[in-house]
Amino acid sequence: MRKYILIIGMIAVTALLGTVALAEKEQPQPQIKCPVMEGKIDKSLFVEYDGKRVYVCCKDCIETVKKDPAKYIREIESGGLSLEKVQITCPVMGGKIDKKVYTDYNGKRVYFCCAGCIPQFKKDPGTYLKKLEAEGVVPEPVPAAADTEKKEAPKDTGAQTAPKAEHKDAGGCH
Repeated sequence: MRKYILIIGMIAVTALLGTVALAEKEQPQPQIKCPVMEGKIDKSLFVEYDGKRVYVCCKDCIETVKKDPAKYIREIESGGLSLEKVQITCPVMGGKIDKKVYTDYNGKRVYFCCAGCIPQFKKDPGTYLKKLEAEGVVPEPVPAAADTEKKEAPKDTGAQTAPKAEHKDAGGCH
């Protein structure tokens, strides 16, 4: 009797491991090649469209992708690859972001719905970055010219010109 239980147990474990391996195989892989030239992507060069980020290998490919971004997104995703999601909501209040209102933190640019959200973010940036991550959002990298901040603290940029707003309820600043 023990022999049968052992055999059934081994079969169950093998089936479970096979299911897990199959599920991992079906997970879309991240984009690593340029959809235009098929070269290695440069994470500082991308086109954002329809809530997704398409990385390319050079500046010329940016212009090519901009002409028909939906085509390149379809090609990438039909090849079993996934694209990073673009930030469209404020991590603090959940409102629609204003691309003129942001702060740079650890090489990432985080956008907000209003300037009033920036101080809240600064109190606990890790929590808000985890919130974005849980939504599948990958904050865009800080443009090379602006990447001068210290790693340990968020940095305000001159682009944050929106007036400070009083936060209303959790419905957002606007």
